[in-house]
Amino acid sequence: MTEKQKSIQFSTTVKTKDVDGERRIVFVASSSSVDRDYEKVDVPTLRLPLKTGGEIQVSQIGSEGIEGIDIPLMLNNSGDVRDVIGSVRKAWFE
Repeated sequence: MTEKQKSIQFSTTVKTKDVDGERRIVFVASSSSVDRDYEKVDVPTLRLPLKTGGEIQVSQIGSEGIEGIDIPLMLNNSGDVRDVIGSVRKAWFE
């Protein structure tokens, strides 16, 4: 069986803040337009992995957000583990 993979580009607004001596990036990711393959990302149906195992669908995340996720943040959409520059630790859905 062949698995199809697709990279998704998001438009973002980025803010930074210092929390406990750690620099954190707070951003809004959205995808409201059709891409060059004539596809549109249905954000509410995306699944996020949970640290404890399993996953959660974005539409199940409330405005208070969810912690307990750990999604690698890659430099320049790289697939190389050496290009991990951080991780997504909390998500909100509005």
